[in-house]
Amino acid sequence: MASPFWKRWFDDPAHRCLIPITAFAEAAGEKGHKTRTWFSLKDEPIFAWGGLWRDSDEWGKVYTGCMTNANEAIQPLHDRMPVLIAKENWQTWLTVNATDAAKFAAPFPASQIHVNATDEKCAQKHAERSR
Repeated sequence: MASPFWKRWFDDPAHRCLIPITAFAEAAGEKGHKTRTWFSLKDEPIFAWGGLWRDSDEWGKVYTGCMTNANEAIQPLHDRMPVLIAKENWQTWLTVNATDAAKFAAPFPASQIHVNATDEKCAQKHAERSR
């Protein structure tokens, strides 16, 4: 589940965290015309992305969100998705050993995902904007 860089922090429950989010987006469409498709949880205005944190000499406290294979709702746009932690599992994610925490790296049930395809344009790369 954890990249080799983050493995030692994943293995230590004290370095796991919950990243509160209301939705996450993926780009959809043709290059140069991509729009955002937003994903959220049905009936949950705020939910948690399983993450890891550490102290950095350069930046102070830094974090990353863990990723897993995409479920059927997200697969049309991307092959990966955030590790979403159901509210009833928040404390478990923060306290269990690495073997048990790795079990959360399964795709969240697609039936619980709300998909909102929008006409909102995705940000272009800086080089493309400055032309």
